[in-house]
Amino acid sequence: MNITFEIGLPVLVSVFTSVGVAKWWLGKEKRLYSNIRREVLFVSTENCSVATEQDIFKRNGLFMNVQLAPEGESLASLVSEQRLVVLGYSPDSKKFWEVYDKAAAKGVYVIVYARDHTIDHDQLKRIKKYAYHSLATTPLRLMADVFAVMATAPNRKDN
Repeated sequence: MNITFEIGLPVLVSVFTSVGVAKWWLGKEKRLYSNIRREVLFVSTENCSVATEQDIFKRNGLFMNVQLAPEGESLASLVSEQRLVVLGYSPDSKKFWEVYDKAAAKGVYVIVYARDHTIDHDQLKRIKKYAYHSLATTPLRLMADVFAVMATAPNRKDN
């Protein structure tokens, strides 16, 4: 009887642990898949076009809904709660701050893509006031940041 108990208990603990780990892992995968379907909106500003980066994301095939913001529309109205916004940074751009402020007000994740531009200290402080932002200066860093947000951001219904 003791032999059965000594063998059975570790097996039982292992089974419960495996089931718990599998449920946790499947929950994370479900979150990633759900988020990967969310729209990623690329917004160019006066001196920072993100069209090339948007094309890289489309060709990558991992992200299901990659859009380039159309010119001439009110960009602030394009920002919705279901989007991640990749926003090209241009120094002293009214368009940049219009979209950034609207996204921050709606709680949308924003990745500021500065590429060749240096962000001055005062503007950097303003950007950093919003918790759900990230800064990228290269396409590889941009890809990593978008994936990190998609993998970790809670679904809207999870909030």
